[in-house]
Amino acid sequence: MRRICCLFVMFTVLITAAEMGRLRGRIIDEYGEPLVGVNVMVENTELGAATDENGEYVVPFVPIGYHKITASCIGYNTITKENVLVISNQTSVLNYKMSLALITMETIVIKAEKPMVIKTQTQTERTITSRDISSLPISEINQIITLQAGVSTSGLGTHVRGGRATEIVYYVDGILTKAPHYGTQSVKVNKEAVEEIAIATGGFDAEYGEAMSGVVNIVTREGSEKTTTNFRYTTDEIFSTDRLNYGYNLYEMSLGGSALEKKRLKYFVSAEAMLTDCWQSTYYKVPSEKTEYKIGGKMSLRLARAKGKLLLSGFHSREQFMRYDNFGDQAFIFHLDHNTGETLKNNLLNLTLNYMPNKNMIIESKTGYTHMTRFYAVRDCEAEAAADRKWYEDYIFKAHHFPEILLRTDDDSVRKWYLVDSMMNYYQMIERRSAASLRHNPYGATGFYYTVGDNRMWRFLYNKDYQGVLSITNSIGKVHELKSGLSITYQNVGWFDNNLPYYSIPFWDMYDKKPLRLAFYVQDRMDFEGIIARLGLRLDYFDSKARGLANPSDRSDTTLIITKPKLRISPRLGFSLPITDRSKLRFNYGHFSQTPTSHNLYRSTEPTVVWLLLHRYNSVLGNPNLTVEKTVSYELGYENQISEVFVFGFIAYFKDIYDLIQTRRFVSLPYPYYMVTNVDYGNVKGIELTLGKRLRDYWTFNLSYTLQYAKGTASDPWQHYYRIYYAQQIDPITGEFLLPKNDYWLDFDERHIINSNIGLAFPEDFMLVPLREFSSDFIVSYHSGFPYTPRNARGEQIGEANSARLPGYINVDAHVAKDVKIAGVKFTVFTQMYNLFNTEQIVSVYEQTGKPYTNGEEETILLQEFSNISLRSAYYTPQADYNHDGLNSPAELHSEYIAAHVRFYDNPLNWKPGFKMRLGIGLRI
Repeated sequence: MRRICCLFVMFTVLITAAEMGRLRGRIIDEYGEPLVGVNVMVENTELGAATDENGEYVVPFVPIGYHKITASCIGYNTITKENVLVISNQTSVLNYKMSLALITMETIVIKAEKPMVIKTQTQTERTITSRDISSLPISEINQIITLQAGVSTSGLGTHVRGGRATEIVYYVDGILTKAPHYGTQSVKVNKEAVEEIAIATGGFDAEYGEAMSGVVNIVTREGSEKTTTNFRYTTDEIFSTDRLNYGYNLYEMSLGGSALEKKRLKYFVSAEAMLTDCWQSTYYKVPSEKTEYKIGGKMSLRLARAKGKLLLSGFHSREQFMRYDNFGDQAFIFHLDHNTGETLKNNLLNLTLNYMPNKNMIIESKTGYTHMTRFYAVRDCEAEAAADRKWYEDYIFKAHHFPEILLRTDDDSVRKWYLVDSMMNYYQMIERRSAASLRHNPYGATGFYYTVGDNRMWRFLYNKDYQGVLSITNSIGKVHELKSGLSITYQNVGWFDNNLPYYSIPFWDMYDKKPLRLAFYVQDRMDFEGIIARLGLRLDYFDSKARGLANPSDRSDTTLIITKPKLRISPRLGFSLPITDRSKLRFNYGHFSQTPTSHNLYRSTEPTVVWLLLHRYNSVLGNPNLTVEKTVSYELGYENQISEVFVFGFIAYFKDIYDLIQTRRFVSLPYPYYMVTNVDYGNVKGIELTLGKRLRDYWTFNLSYTLQYAKGTASDPWQHYYRIYYAQQIDPITGEFLLPKNDYWLDFDERHIINSNIGLAFPEDFMLVPLREFSSDFIVSYHSGFPYTPRNARGEQIGEANSARLPGYINVDAHVAKDVKIAGVKFTVFTQMYNLFNTEQIVSVYEQTGKPYTNGEEETILLQEFSNISLRSAYYTPQADYNHDGLNSPAELHSEYIAAHVRFYDNPLNWKPGFKMRLGIGLRI
């Protein structure tokens, strides 16, 4: 531990100067001759450069965002270019043509425009600024990711270019925020706090690890020189009908400014609170409450003489919600108080120091801390009522005090006593008691709906990540920018779970591990006039500290396997070849890898857990010997600014994905078990076409089309397990379970995706007064539908796996806003509309029928299968006694069964929501 702490202090993962870009350009006079000694300054900073004998200049390490850049020279008119956008890790080209000042010196102000083709960019990366975010009909920044080319969203999560949901990595101010248990995003930042989001969907640089499909880099806002305050309120509670009123309320606020001499200290704080009665994406309003709040801040101190910057940022979020459904059906619809709830908390703290010993070098150190806790269980409603719990207070769960006890001890016998033995005192066994749904002989029959007992889940998990980096970036002349960095991540991951708390031998698990991850990379960015190259090499080291039994099924064999650390070398290279000032051709190639999720490494590997679990059927064990998952990616791209306002892009890509994790069945006594292992393979190929128009003549337009083919041996790590558990199809000759032998279309293989954004914006001096400072943005998308496997009425597979397709759908979302200034305060009135034309959007169907509302079974239910049930019978049900004669006749039971069956399978989760509308008001000072 001391060695780790020393390393952490010495090297204090992964991003180097990621919040900076650089400026370069050439300055000439009226006759095209280069001007020597022209001073180029980035206003409100101490950054600048002078032109050389060729009239060229380079300003490295410029903070990202919009800037004013001024060029001045004695005898010439000063030129200031406004709205110059500097993008992280890219070179912005800014050329000047200066004229002689014949009589008086004057400053010429020019409004620059965002470049449509970034010639130095060798990878597929799309940058969205805070200005873009504010105009879109979104409530969370994650929704921006789904609008990018090559991105699809399924029931398994968000997928970039046909990869699994775990293959995306998220950074906030350079700190990795990937929850290790499932490989999903942990820290969520409110959109008011975001300055820029860079989404790389292919060919990311050597400085990025732990990702195989995409990198999302979020840079949060710093304060401005002037004090600004912003507040927004969005709601749908003004509507009286449940069709529009989802109990949604969103409050957003921010405050930013500066202090000290020369505005060297800048600060920005923001907060957000959201409450809704229905947070899940369903066809209509269903009871699934959610409350969430986020708060964060950032301070930056610019060091004297432009020597660097010190930044401190922190974020805290808490979201908690009640689930409407856990089992893919509506079993809890009449018993939701005993369904599972969840409280999820995330914290992030980041301290960054950038120091420039000279104008061509920057040394950066980052220290980061992330902490996540997730409590997932049945709420103790009586305790909450007695405590008069408010929305901003945490849920009280059954056995809510157990996490504190489990974290206080490392004695496995004590932990087992709380997790297994004591848990039975808190949970009541769940039962289906719905006499209206009885079929055949009423004795022993089961109902559709749970009406007694608690959901079968009690789970607490957490992680603490301590991250650090030391990196050096050298700008060598006008061509080379060399980066090298060493990173360290020390983790503490824990998991405590009881999946059947009312049984003496449940599915249960516990672990508390401290893995270590190191990485070193070196990368050279070369900006030649005719070619831009990025060459990089990355070395990853991972010590999982995992252990497991050599022979889990043999109780007499106590031999433990202690896993060895693993090394991985990943080369990356990219080229951009500018063809003209407005077009380029680029190529990218790279090896990418990520470590297995913690739960696949550690789940059910402790001897105490394994020996008890193997006395249950269908137990799944982790595998300490898992290796990294790997992707080899190729990409070719072409971009061309075909006019002053239009740009066209083409990308073709191919990916080979190896050693993906999958469950495998092992035969043992008394029961067979499953274990995860690196056996799956996938390959993805596709093209992306883009067309964009910059904001001119009051309108802007962006269009992307994705054609993609994603095949593999499985879509997620549990697919093999579920095929056996649910399908139970056995080869009559071999006696083995039937499983696909070849690649097939993956569950998230969406063949065609079209996304477009159409924006209108009118300035404050527009000739039509009602349209002044009016804006509207429409997001129009088309999705062709995911595949599914057709089955017959007996559940047997018909044809090839995933050989059928869901129907496609079109969706339109809109954001309309009007600004009004009153006494220096800017008021905004806006509306957000989703699924504007109320189109049917099917996301899941029953494989027997291909329909979202029925599995077809009701057609086989016959009247003669029911018999009379008298009032004296325990199975008598009043709601089925239509004529109130004290007797459930076969006709009544048959009718009630059909009604219950239809209600049960008419699942609102099988559709996306219909038309929704929200209104809002905001003010900015």
